[in-house]
Amino acid sequence: MSGFKIPTILFFLAGMVPTEDEKAEALAIGTVRFRNVSAMLPTDKPERNVDGVAGLVPVQYKDYPVVTSLAEVMEIMQRKQELEAQEDAARDINPSVEIVGKKGKGASAKTGEKVAKATWSANA
Repeated sequence: MSGFKIPTILFFLAGMVPTEDEKAEALAIGTVRFRNVSAMLPTDKPERNVDGVAGLVPVQYKDYPVVTSLAEVMEIMQRKQELEAQEDAARDINPSVEIVGKKGKGASAKTGEKVAKATWSANA
């Protein structure tokens, strides 16, 4: 199981600067990253590695947990840690690992050329 991870909570605002009420809401949640929802395009994809959302949540983030308190954030992080522990335990029983990297310094991040791929089973 991995160590404690600081949660990534996106707090969506109607403008560029949070109001006093939004600041108070964000403070109740804990550590947040503010995002201007009016600057988002309908075609924008959600950011990666987001643990929860708050404020004026855009449609791109409808599948993410909406949080309003630090307790909810901690509950989400606890569930994620439990899930990681279960996945780690499952890998210990029947490992299946894929090692993927980029070929050389000049490799294109878009193509993501695969360097190695390994799979094995504990029963083999």
